[in-house]
Amino acid sequence: MHCSSCETQLERYIERSLSPRGMYTVAKHLRGCHVCRELLREARMIESLLDTLHIEDALPINFTFAVMAEVRTVTPVRPRQIKPLHWAIAFVGAFWLIFGIWFATLGGRDTHALATVRALGAAVASAGNTLLAPIHSLTQAAPFALAGGIAILLFDSALLIALLFVYRYVRPRLRARLSEG
Repeated sequence: MHCSSCETQLERYIERSLSPRGMYTVAKHLRGCHVCRELLREARMIESLLDTLHIEDALPINFTFAVMAEVRTVTPVRPRQIKPLHWAIAFVGAFWLIFGIWFATLGGRDTHALATVRALGAAVASAGNTLLAPIHSLTQAAPFALAGGIAILLFDSALLIALLFVYRYVRPRLRARLSEG
């Protein structure tokens, strides 16, 4: 018998719930193994300590009622929710930040970058590679895409300002009017 097998059977050995052959095998292993004998001694000590504990058999009659009453008085902890207004501010702010970084880094060199991309698109188109040929058509639409992006950011900013106005001024007045009626 190996120590790992003996360790798993020690509890049943102490309770004498093993078969006679199992009791004999564990006892034989314990005679020759100091580590498992020490483990058996510790398990018997824990077993005797558990036997000396006085555990109350019955709970008070109103135990469940008292616990449930206490639970009802505790205020629930709700996770902090991010308001849609905060999401909108973060959305518009992130796009303005990205646009600002793009303009600061590529603003002065934009014509050079577009010329490079156009040259690449022309080279690909002239080489006859039909998979990458759409790059050429995209480079011609880049200024319109930039103008469209700026228009979307301005529209988002207008929506955000309108949302802030409604949130700050209209909503409190509407709430006050509804509470009166």
